[in-house]
Amino acid sequence: MNKWYVLISIVILIGCQPLYRSNKYRQDWFTAVGYANITQQEGETYEEKQIHAIRASKLDAYRELTEQIYGMRVSDIATSIVDGLIVGAEVVRNYKVGDNYVTELRLNIEKMNQLRRDYCKIKEIYHVPDRPKKAIF
Repeated sequence: MNKWYVLISIVILIGCQPLYRSNKYRQDWFTAVGYANITQQEGETYEEKQIHAIRASKLDAYRELTEQIYGMRVSDIATSIVDGLIVGAEVVRNYKVGDNYVTELRLNIEKMNQLRRDYCKIKEIYHVPDRPKKAIF
């Protein structure tokens, strides 16, 4: 009799398992948002400052995207370093909010993995310098 209880329990437990792996909660995109203040940018006219803010917000979004993919290295003297190669990111939106510019980026994970495989086949070496140059923002 106990064998039947064990057999029925196993059949019930197996019946509760899904037949396939669900991708319902799988994230297909990395998203990042970058910000830059217009009045703090260098430039003689407001339009020049605005263009610099657009570029700076895009760089900030790329920096955030790089942090998500590669992580961030933090030293003990309150500096942080992020380095990596981002290829294939798309600008979703670029808009002004008050005195700031905001840029939203997204990167398809599958596209990123395919580009990585392609770069590995080429076997080129990309070097990110240890000391970054002066940034716009």
